[in-house]
Amino acid sequence: MLLRHSLLAGFFLSLLIAAPSSAQSGCPATFRFDALESSSADNVAQGLVFVQQDWDGTALVNDTRREYVASEGGTAGTLLFSRWSDGDGSGWPTPVEAETFAFDDQGRMLEHVYMASGGGPYQRDTLGYGASPYPTYEAREDWTGSGWGPNRRYAYDYTEAGTLAGYLFERYASGWATDIVFESDLDAAGNRILCRFRTEPGATPYRLTTSTFDGDGRRTSVVTRNYDETAGAYVEADSTAMAYGPYGIVLHEAFDRDGSTWKLVERHTVTYSNEGSRAVAVQELPRSVGSGLVARVRKTLDLDPFSRPTSYLQEVYPDGASDWQPSVRYLYTYAADPRQTDVALDPTTDAFALSVAPNPSAGVFSVTLTTSAPVTVEVFDALGRRVAEARSGSVAAGETRIPVDLRSLPAGAYVLRATTEAGEVASRTATVVR
Repeated sequence: MLLRHSLLAGFFLSLLIAAPSSAQSGCPATFRFDALESSSADNVAQGLVFVQQDWDGTALVNDTRREYVASEGGTAGTLLFSRWSDGDGSGWPTPVEAETFAFDDQGRMLEHVYMASGGGPYQRDTLGYGASPYPTYEAREDWTGSGWGPNRRYAYDYTEAGTLAGYLFERYASGWATDIVFESDLDAAGNRILCRFRTEPGATPYRLTTSTFDGDGRRTSVVTRNYDETAGAYVEADSTAMAYGPYGIVLHEAFDRDGSTWKLVERHTVTYSNEGSRAVAVQELPRSVGSGLVARVRKTLDLDPFSRPTSYLQEVYPDGASDWQPSVRYLYTYAADPRQTDVALDPTTDAFALSVAPNPSAGVFSVTLTTSAPVTVEVFDALGRRVAEARSGSVAAGETRIPVDLRSLPAGAYVLRATTEAGEVASRTATVVR
């Protein structure tokens, strides 16, 4: 379903299925595999440089460049933007300040300001937090020329475990007016099984989205039903089915309701390299209304050892063509690794055996270790910050399974790191999807 956010076997899948931003409900509705940037906080901390190249008929040529730069203290950042055509063709022109960011001491976004092409701000988002890593409110304001004026705002509710339970979305005209009320039901495992969308508190939901999950907490189907006021009942509108392989989604099929039957309207088939460091998704669409599906788009994603994208290529297969044709490519480079100074994380080092399953998961993992020594299992986020400790102490000889519950953390990629008293280290990337 929803293919988005930073990656290896893991991060690719958070891009594949996870709720991408705080304003998302966690009820995916479409399959996405586009510009694969992680959060602005991660981009700033890692010094991401993001280059887009477009196909001009003969070659992929530079189009735009985005560079995230952190302040010396790390509590602020800037996005610098340049367009290749604005220069002399020999290099990138001097960039302009396109966006600015302010973060708290935990790396959470406090303010995101969007700059006009001629200079000066034109819009900003401000966020506030409670105990959860997710914001409790998010407000967008427009620059009026003399100050900030209201545009829209979200107020979020969370479960005791820190999972998004619902939100209130309001827009401002002559005053604040409710636009969407989102509510959800979670099962005992923390899976979001039902989403309700209303136009105002207490109103009949205009849309219901129901999800099913497998035993590993991975979404296997989604059915959307819209309320028909004339019939006074809910009518099925569309559905999605997913199947999984060792590294993540391998098949994604979307259906529309056609009378009493479901009609297949889109298929995505995903394949992975042996270590999950490359993912290729082929999108099939109808050649014409009512016809069968044909391959139309192919997207290839390459990842570095820290599960971050390094290259993303989109190709198309036009009618009458004999092969795939490039369309657009994104190149990613980083000024810093996702680690903190006092903890060196190396996902490629295995001093003893460690595995994680299921991966991805809604937040409940099982770590398998082969050791008889005292061991500490810690969890780090994409910035290298320690966010949880799963086990500290001796483990039994041989293969040992340790439960790891990350349901209180935001969706995304995490590094699970096991360390013995002798200093042996093993680590794996795990992805939380919702």
